[in-house]
Amino acid sequence: MVNASMDVGVGGLLTTLSKMALINGVGFNIDLSRVPTDECGIDPTVLAFSETNARYIVEVRNEDIDKATSILTNLGVPFSVIGSSGDDYVIVRWGATIN
Repeated sequence: MVNASMDVGVGGLLTTLSKMALINGVGFNIDLSRVPTDECGIDPTVLAFSETNARYIVEVRNEDIDKATSILTNLGVPFSVIGSSGDDYVIVRWGATIN
């Protein structure tokens, strides 16, 4: 069910996503406003590069998203679907829809 996972350590969220993209040979499209945070009004740059080993990125196949979200919900694990991977592009946004 899980394609890849990695802790958000050195370099923060965007560095971790970039490492995963390089390893898997694909790009990603994420919305930073969907990343769970306890802080209100956090700056996107801080969110993108803040380091913590307590957060993980988990890449799940599209056909397994419902199963994965159900498992995480039942376990009481805070999570959010922040985007997708694939193709050969990288898109990082903050709440705005990109066509």
